Amino acid sequence: MKTDSLIYKFFQVLPSAVFALLGMKPPPGSSYTFTSLELKGHSLRIDGVLLPERAEDTVYFVEAQFRKDKTLYPRLFAEIMLYLHQFRRQGEETHWHAIALFPNTRADAGLPIQYQAFETQKQLSRVYLSEFQRQDITPFPLNILRLIEEPLKREDITKRVEPIVEDAQTYFPSEADHDPILQIVLNILIEKFPDIARKELETMMYTPTSKFFESRFYREIREEVLNEGIEKGIEKGIEKGIEKGIEKGESITIVRLAQQWHTQGRSVQEIADLLGCSPQEVRQLLNL
Repeated sequence: MKTDSLIYKFFQVLPSAVFALLGMKPPPGSSYTFTSLELKGHSLRIDGVLLPERAEDTVYFVEAQFRKDKTLYPRLFAEIMLYLHQFRRQGEETHWHAIALFPNTRADAGLPIQYQAFETQKQLSRVYLSEFQRQDITPFPLNILRLIEEPLKREDITKRVEPIVEDAQTYFPSEADHDPILQIVLNILIEKFPDIARKELETMMYTPTSKFFESRFYREIREEVLNEGIEKGIEKGIEKGIEKGIEKGESITIVRLAQQWHTQGRSVQEIADLLGCSPQEVRQLLNL
């Protein structure tokens, strides 16, 4: 998944993040949907548009650009004008605002003079993700966008992602709400570390304070282990095999996780904290 696609997916899951990007709050009583639109007859597509439910609210256009492109601004404003022509009734006033999102200033080819009036009139905002790195603490959910551009070493993944996971689970207690957010975080990590297996990255995302045993990832491993136990029970033709497979599944899951974390270089104490047991029990699991 390309970086710009990740960003559009991010705003689709968290439409309010567009306002956070601008340092403002959504208008009281407003309701927005982040989507893409096809422009008829021109083979053009607006990849990111935040549409209000109420006609009087502002329409926001988001263009993520991760390589220098001199055609960006002509294309962006042409798409906006075509949108106003095709989707808004003639004579109807429409407030709109464009956001050009770059990883850093080097990716911005510069705003041509014929479009500078839009910036002067505060209808255009240019945002650079690299600016987030100057902040000691980047608030949720912008800390997810910061993760895209910020340099990150393998050994720092857990420390860097921990606050994001905690924020997502705090702001959105329901798994149905926070799981799509954590999937975006995982996909960002996959893009940044293509040499690390997906499951290994997932284990790096969870910490003792992140409700690990309630996570989708833990349930996937548990289900995988339980299914193995059930199959072995059936193969042996033992009626109690399934029950034993389920019974042993929990402990096997714990062993697998402990082994993965140990391979990643986590200390015995860290693994004990994650599993909620003593260091001595971890050493027994790992045969240390």
